[in-house]
Amino acid sequence: MSWLTEYQDLPGVQASFANWNSVQANRFTEIGVACNAVASGTKGAYGATRAANADDTRWTGGRWYAVIGFTVQLPVTTISFKGPMWGNFRFGLPAGLPTVSTANYFLDLQRQYPNENLIPVFNGYDAGSVLLEVADAAASTSPKIDIIAVECKNNPASG
Repeated sequence: MSWLTEYQDLPGVQASFANWNSVQANRFTEIGVACNAVASGTKGAYGATRAANADDTRWTGGRWYAVIGFTVQLPVTTISFKGPMWGNFRFGLPAGLPTVSTANYFLDLQRQYPNENLIPVFNGYDAGSVLLEVADAAASTSPKIDIIAVECKNNPASG
């Protein structure tokens, strides 16, 4: 099972999330970046972390990226993201279910809750600190993840 919990105010954490209007106002282009994170050899556990730039280095330092979702080639239970820009807390979603669209997941979530900033944002310089993890009911699953992001001219979380 996979679920997402939002905390309105988590002391000590200043996570970087934006809303869609701010992302659109700062949009430069869109990008899909491969990341081949693998599930643990133990069923149901998260596998080793894999940096967002480990398999594809097209993140540009100084540019800001708003993660709107991702796609997978093989269904898995959960894909998660974490990094210092989000307080090193894991957040993610179910991946690959026919009833769950993941390509625009964070965008759709933000549209569902328009008064919240729910689109994760990071700077291209920090791509090595953006870590993905996979958890699945099968051992050592490799879903072949493509992160879908909007490349922004400025930080959409600051405005």
